[in-house]
Amino acid sequence: MPRDPESVAADLGVSLAQLGDVSARGKCKLYGVRAQRVWPARDEKILAGWNGWMLAAFAEAAVAFDRDGYRDVVRRNADFLLTRIVDGRLMRTPKIGGLLEDYSGVAWGLALAYEATHDGVMSMSRVS
Repeated sequence: MPRDPESVAADLGVSLAQLGDVSARGKCKLYGVRAQRVWPARDEKILAGWNGWMLAAFAEAAVAFDRDGYRDVVRRNADFLLTRIVDGRLMRTPKIGGLLEDYSGVAWGLALAYEATHDGVMSMSRVS
């Protein structure tokens, strides 16, 4: 809706319940029409370098805002990135070896993750 529901309902002379009902029916109808079209393609790949950048951002947020929720994300993402190291080599995707972008992004993210958590999540003994 272009404005808050109360003002739209007042302009149309209907109750909020009626406006909500019309809105819900409209969304269902629009979704039905959209479902008949070809869905947009999705990019499902997970790149190591980009995850390293995200790790760095969450690590900086954890330090700046002192939030344990951000630290939990940092730990989980760091653990995930460490699983991307196979036989001492970083993998960009499960089938493609790491590029310089991946190594630098992951290194940056892991360094900031250590600063944010001060624990041994970066222990290379976890790497298979």
